[in-house]
Amino acid sequence: MLKSIFILVFSLVFGKSIFCQNLQQTKRFADSLFAAKNYELAKKYYLRALFFGNEIELFEINYSIAQSSYLQNDLVGAIQHFETAYFLCPYDSLKHEILFQKALCFTLLNDYQSAVSELFSITDSLSTNESKKLNYFLGIAHWGLKDYLKSKTYFIHSIDSTYITEKQSIEEIFKSKRLFKRPFPKLAMFMSFILPGSGQIYAGRPKEGINSFILTYSLAALSINIASRLSFFDALFAVGPWYQRYYFGGAQNAKRYAIEKQNRRKFEALSQINEIIRKCQHP
Repeated sequence: MLKSIFILVFSLVFGKSIFCQNLQQTKRFADSLFAAKNYELAKKYYLRALFFGNEIELFEINYSIAQSSYLQNDLVGAIQHFETAYFLCPYDSLKHEILFQKALCFTLLNDYQSAVSELFSITDSLSTNESKKLNYFLGIAHWGLKDYLKSKTYFIHSIDSTYITEKQSIEEIFKSKRLFKRPFPKLAMFMSFILPGSGQIYAGRPKEGINSFILTYSLAALSINIASRLSFFDALFAVGPWYQRYYFGGAQNAKRYAIEKQNRRKFEALSQINEIIRKCQHP
């Protein structure tokens, strides 16, 4: 009985200090792994420390896990721990940064609507740089949502009013209807149904268009030859499946090429906008 009481008293007196020491050692070791860019192992040790500690320590650990997850491209895991870190965060100045990081994760996941929701949560007073950053992030999110009018407005507000020429350059990029609407994917597919190969040429792939034209019309000529020599059904069974495959396949390829070209133009435009904004921030 006396032995049991002694063990209980020893645990109460010394257990907490040993416990805290182990927590700090684990966290420091995880921090060193993170600094060494060993994010996977760092996250494992952060997770060990997650069950202990006070509110501030739990915030720091969750924030570190979120960053480790992000750097491992585990964006869903990063979002979860950024969310926990946000509610545990005792520093108002850091809460904005956590929301920006969550919005970035949603953007990289192509979940632009969730990114916008996170960004609209930043309602407290913002510094000039934070305001620019917020507008830039909203510009990217609305670009992903294909709401180009709002995207343009946010991008323009992400740079100082003194950069008049740069703002006009962004305006000019958004004025190009050809950039955002052409080539029309459905038109490219329809053209290839009417004249095989024409949709690929319209989408900027002339070589593929010529190949499609030669292939489909060669198969058509072969089927006519077989039908004249044997019968319509012989031509249908011998050549029909191949003709159908390349005829419809060519139309689908024309649509895909048009989408690829449209996306390529949008990517180039977004790169130009990013370069303009970057130069305004770092002249």
